[in-house]
Amino acid sequence: MDSGSSAYLSMADPFLVEALQNPRHRLTILRMELDIQKFLQSSDVQQFEYPHFPTSYLHLAAHRVPQHYGLQTMVQDSVVDGQGAKIPVTRKPESKYPGVRLSDIPPKQSNSGIKVFH
Repeated sequence: MDSGSSAYLSMADPFLVEALQNPRHRLTILRMELDIQKFLQSSDVQQFEYPHFPTSYLHLAAHRVPQHYGLQTMVQDSVVDGQGAKIPVTRKPESKYPGVRLSDIPPKQSNSGIKVFH
């Protein structure tokens, strides 16, 4: 890993870095980030909502990704529709694009320098 990559890693939540380096979760995390970027671009929309995620790991990621952008998250139980907990995301005055986007964090590489995908 070069010094540029390690600088990226130090500017992001260690949980998100680990999730991004896990081939099983990387695409889901990047999709979450894309949803947040679209939300930030639409200034007329004040709240975005993630659906229920199947695992507690992804549920935690659905809180950490918006927080990386300075957004506020909550948990909203949806007992009525049986869908499980949803995660509303709202803007705060300090919400903005971070210095390091999650998509800038490289995937973990094997010892041979070849990217590993499972």
